[in-house]
This record gives sequence, C-alpha cells and structure tokens, in this order.
Amino acid sequence: MKKRISSVVVIASIVAVITSVLVVSALQDPYPMDGYVKDKAGNVISGANVSFTNINTSETIYDDTSTSGWYSQDAANFPSGYQNGHIIQYNVTYNGTEYLNDSYSFVINTTIGSNTVNITLDRAPSAPTSPSDLGMHVTDHTPTITWTKGTDPDTGDTVTTYVYIGTTSTPTTEEGHTTGTTLDLGNTVTLSDGVTYYYRLRSHDGERWSDYTTSVQFRMNSKPTVSDVAITPGTAYTNTDLTGSGTYSDAEGDTESSSTYKWFKNGIEISGVTTTTLASANFVKGDQIIFQYTPNDGYEAGTPVNSSPITIANTAPVLVSIGDKTINDKEQLSISLSATDIDADDGVDTLTFSCNRTDLFTDFDPSTGTGTWTPFYNQTGIYHVDFGVSDGTTSDNETITITVNDVTFDTELTDGWNLIAWVAETNGTAGEFASMIPNVAYITEKNLTTGNYVNFNPSAPTENNFTVVKGRGYYVKVIATTTLARSRIDDATYTTVLPAGWSIFGWTNATNMTAEQVANDIGSNCQYLTMRDPATGNYINFNPANPAENNFNLTLGTAYYVKVSSETTWIRNA
Repeated sequence: MKKRISSVVVIASIVAVITSVLVVSALQDPYPMDGYVKDKAGNVISGANVSFTNINTSETIYDDTSTSGWYSQDAANFPSGYQNGHIIQYNVTYNGTEYLNDSYSFVINTTIGSNTVNITLDRAPSAPTSPSDLGMHVTDHTPTITWTKGTDPDTGDTVTTYVYIGTTSTPTTEEGHTTGTTLDLGNTVTLSDGVTYYYRLRSHDGERWSDYTTSVQFRMNSKPTVSDVAITPGTAYTNTDLTGSGTYSDAEGDTESSSTYKWFKNGIEISGVTTTTLASANFVKGDQIIFQYTPNDGYEAGTPVNSSPITIANTAPVLVSIGDKTINDKEQLSISLSATDIDADDGVDTLTFSCNRTDLFTDFDPSTGTGTWTPFYNQTGIYHVDFGVSDGTTSDNETITITVNDVTFDTELTDGWNLIAWVAETNGTAGEFASMIPNVAYITEKNLTTGNYVNFNPSAPTENNFTVVKGRGYYVKVIATTTLARSRIDDATYTTVLPAGWSIFGWTNATNMTAEQVANDIGSNCQYLTMRDPATGNYINFNPANPAENNFNLTLGTAYYVKVSSETTWIRNA
C-alpha cells in the first residue's frame, strides 16, 4: 500500500484566508476501502493508481493496484481520519489518463465499517497517426487526406476518426468523421484561396476520446496578382519604344514564374509580341496601345490586368521622375514637381501640375507643382499618388507609392505582474488589450468607484471584459519576459479625472518626465506618485513635499499609482 498526501499552498495578495483544522480522534476502527480494477472485458488491470478523496476534509490518499488488479486503502489513513457521513470520491489514473466518474463514491457508514467496489475502466482509443501533409500550395478545393487509424485496447469497440478543421492551430469545427482512413476536406468548411488552415484528428470508441493529433498546417494557394500595370513612357511618339510593367505580388511570397504579356493596338492583339517591350515599328501616330500582364507563380496564373491605354501623340511635356517615397507618421513629405517641354510648336508652353490626392497634399499648388503632407499617426500604410503636368493639350504623369511607416515603441514586461498603460486613442476592452500582449495571463483594473481590483482572464473572455481607457493604467500578468510593441498616439491634449484617493494612470507622453514634474502638472491635490518595480514587486513612493527623494522617471507605456486629496481633473498632453 502506498500513502501520499496532496497539499496546495495558495498565495494571495492583500486578502489572507484563515482556515480551521478539523480535529479527529487518533484512535479509530479501520474502515477498509478495496476492490478490483478491470477493463470492459473483465481483465484485471495492474498498476492503476486509485485516489481516495475525503470531500469533507479535501484530503487525498492513494493506492496502486497489484498484479491481481486489487486495490486496498483504509479511511483511517486520512490525516484527519474519518467520520460517519463523510463522502469519499474515487478517481483512477492508468497509463497517464485520469478516469473521473462520480458514481465511484460512497458515504462512510460506521455501522457497515467497510466499502468494497469493483471499478470498470473504458480505455480510450489511441490517436490516429501519419496524417497527410498537403503542403502550402494547395490548388484543389476539396483535397483528400489520409491517415493511419487509431486502435482501441478494449475488445469489440469500433473506432471512428473525427476530422476538425479551421484557421487556428487548434481547430474545433468538425469536417466529418469516418471509420475508414480517408476524407475529403472542403465540404463543411469552404476552403478559400490564400488562407492558411489547420486540421487535426482524434479517435472515438463510442464512449471515450483519444488525444488530438498534432495539427497539420496547409495553405490554399492564392493566385498571384499584379498592380500598377502601366506603359512607359506615359506619353509616346512614333519614334518611342514602349515598356510595360507592373508590380507582382503573391501572398505566399512565391517567386514569379511563367508570367505572360500581350500588347493591343486599337483593341486588336499585336501578333508575335510576348515581351514587356514594344518597338516603335509596331504603331504610328494616333494608335491606342494597351499592355496586358498575366502574373504566374509557377502554380497558377492570376487574373490578367490591363494598363491604361496610351495614344501615340505629338511631343508633350515630360514630368521629371518623382520616385517612391518612404516617411514616418508625423513626418512632413515635401513634393516639388518639375517638367520639361521640348515641343516648340507654340513657342512658349504654360505648364500646369496636378495631384490626385489633394486630400493629402492640401496645399498643393498647380502653378508651381509644390505641396506638403504630414500624415497623422492613424494614416500609416501605402498610398498610390498620381502627379502630372499638362501643356493644355497633352500631359505626362507618374504614379508613385508613398509608404508611411508606423513609429512604434516597446514596453518590456517581466515575468509576473506589470503596470502598463492603455495608449490607444479610443477605448477598448480587456480582451482587445490581452490580444495585443504575448504570453498574457491576466489583465486587472482598479475599479475607480469601488476601489476593488477586477481580473480579466483571456481564457474566459466573456467574464469581466471591462473597458480600457486611454490614459488609465492596468496590471498585466505575463508568464514570460515579453516585449510589447505599440504605436505611438497623437499629440492632442486630453483629460483624465482622478478620484479622491488612490487610482492608476498610464503615461502616454513620448517624453519621459520626472515624478516631480508630473506631480506639478497634476496640481496641488497630488499627494503621492508611486512606481511598482516589476523586478521586485516593491512600491517606490514619491511625495511632492520632499521632491529630492525617489524622484523617478515616468516612461511611455508604463502605469503608476497616484493619490490625490480630492477629485481632480487633469488636462494632459499625449
């Protein structure tokens, strides 16, 4: 017989829980608890671990079955003994699987003086093996998968394989089930191009489930695309060779292979020209020319895209190349267009410049071709802007790509609890906050009305999914050292209302400030600013009455405690 005691030590902040100890006389009669553990066929199972839990005292003792499948323990072996009416719960663990069944329990009756019960285990089937690897360029929208079927240790059980599919690594949507070893995907969940899917399998014998297999990742091949298909030069003459171009793109990053090209003159394909160059011998003045680009990634051809047509014309002004631009948000981009006009037919040309995104370049001047744009924090991304020049008859244009980078900052989170700020311009939820943070275990707020701390657990997303507010601070617990990258916010001022007493605020200013500077900014009601050291968990207090002590720096993205003598409206700079 083996006797083990399980104990749990619970450490909680702020609240201390005092438990009482049940005292039972050390002198008691034996109360045997024994029986056989067998499988469904009646075969005894040796080496099964049987636990006996006294529900009334939360104490647990154990015994392993012998070679005959027999287990034996005694209720008197509980550290607190037993009492008449105590409820004893049996659990069985075999080969790493815990078999829980509420029917294996009894109430101690000192008149009977013992309890013998035989336990029958329905053992789970094994998981399937060797699922098909479909790869990352699947073109069949109902691909067939195969596997090796799991087995069941219990005679007579029929093993059914269930297939689950989805876009997460732990899919739960059932695609189908079969007693065979093949199944077509795509019948329950429609497989879309360019989407990564996962499927996994598990076995069922009618009563118990096996573990899931490791998820198999595959991706439906996305057809390549081409953008910015154009002919250069934008204005052509009878002596000008033309070049077609476009921006190839593939969601999987596949290298372009076997793309095809066509040229059209006045709506009719020009025979024999299959490259990106069209020699001037193929057209004359007044012809309309179109370039067609059909991208191919080596697996599939994408949709053909036509350029805008050009008409072979007289000499026109030429816009000096602008080129693509890359800037950061809140950084000014200046454009100064220039052009030449070699056509002297009229003597002097008056050139007019154009921009198709004057909603961005609001000060664009058509007479000088100059303009500026300073993108806000929420205008990051890629913009295609067309600039042009005209002499009143013909024009020259260039479409450039402007990339506006998102300037981010990092907040380092240590393993355990950290105080950090919600820095987004708009309010969010604890669930949205948690989704931004790798390794997150909890998001906790201090309720400004009750003063209580409210916990949000990402594993229970519908519970306590409170609102997170710009400029407020929150406790975040992570299970490993984590770097949280976030976008900086606008520079506009905003207001935070601090209730009397303690509250938590987040520092959203990109400029670090000292505790003394922040206390002065809050005003005379400020009594304390407190920083929590994430490495030690210690609080470091700054008292404005003694500014030379603990005058720590406040850093972007971190949160701090503040105590004010009365409700205070704090007008802050982001």
